[in-house]
Amino acid sequence: MKRSSGLRPLVFLGASTAFDEIIEVVRDMNAQTPRWEVVAALDDADQAQGTSMQGVPVLGRLDEWTHFPDADFIFAIGSHRTRMLRLSILDRLRIPESRFPALIHPRAKVYPTATVGAGSIVHMNVAVLGGAVLEPFAIVAFNAIVGPKAALRRGAMLASAAIALTGVEIGACAFVGAASCIAEGVRIGPGAMIGMGTHVYRDVHPGAFVLGQPPRVLRRDEVPPALLSGWVERTPST
Repeated sequence: MKRSSGLRPLVFLGASTAFDEIIEVVRDMNAQTPRWEVVAALDDADQAQGTSMQGVPVLGRLDEWTHFPDADFIFAIGSHRTRMLRLSILDRLRIPESRFPALIHPRAKVYPTATVGAGSIVHMNVAVLGGAVLEPFAIVAFNAIVGPKAALRRGAMLASAAIALTGVEIGACAFVGAASCIAEGVRIGPGAMIGMGTHVYRDVHPGAFVLGQPPRVLRRDEVPPALLSGWVERTPST
């Protein structure tokens, strides 16, 4: 049910830095076609309770999403540090995927043959080219490019000014840092992290942290089995 304003209520899951970026996408979308009223944020951090962000009150913890039976939700949790926790939080909450609208900034260009999944967020000046696929809860930040037939799997993140060229595949909950470039056809494994400014020419193993020119593997983080489901590696990889 819509509110008396005629706008659908919208609740943010997460009250941290990402909130300030994502709410601007919502505002710019509303300026073009009024859709939502941001009514609350929910966060599990003790210090967030009873606070507000840009006038939006934090009204409880994540599990209290059921208090908003008519709302849409925005998943605003996740950074390079917490990338592999994102989907486990969603799985715990068990909110129907249909309650998460895709956010596409009016100044983004998404080709008609591209697919943008539920809960995905496409920021300003992004290009998502022909045949590209953003699975649910993927994030593409300012000025990034998703090349033709590239794929960001569930929960993957492409940071500002990063480029995924033709046929690139970025695994679930992987993070590609700002101003990085992934060469054509390269596959970035689930949970991997590409440091900012890195140019990647070979496949990257799941959980690997790759940085520098030439790129070097600095460490490998353990990847939850759920993120590896369906992922088959090629060899050799970085």
